[in-house]
Amino acid sequence: MKATVVNINAVPKLNLKNLLKSLCVALIISIILIAILSLLLVFTPLPESTTGFAIILVIILSNLLAGINLSKKMRANGMVAGSVSGIFYAVALYLIGAIFYNKVDINLGTLGMLLLSLISGAIGGIIGVNSK
Repeated sequence: MKATVVNINAVPKLNLKNLLKSLCVALIISIILIAILSLLLVFTPLPESTTGFAIILVIILSNLLAGINLSKKMRANGMVAGSVSGIFYAVALYLIGAIFYNKVDINLGTLGMLLLSLISGAIGGIIGVNSK
């Protein structure tokens, strides 16, 4: 058997520019999906009790697509790239919320969103790095 030599310098590094682009993609997708949800709430008999579940779906979809976007650019380390994009997304949403509500409150919901963003971003990264 012949040993395979791997050049670790050939693995792309996490680029801040690409990370910020994937964050912008995630935030734009979130805005679009929340606008659609708002229209559905206003113009259909969709009950407001479904809002929490719909927001969770928005977070998952946004992070999946951001993870896919970033890991396709990196071509390696998809789970790490997706996880980092998920964390950046959660922190960005938290900071936006803190600015608009003028308060900083870390609770179980905040930590749940962080964990959900991390996991869905990692899954998106795995999908992105393994897709053509």
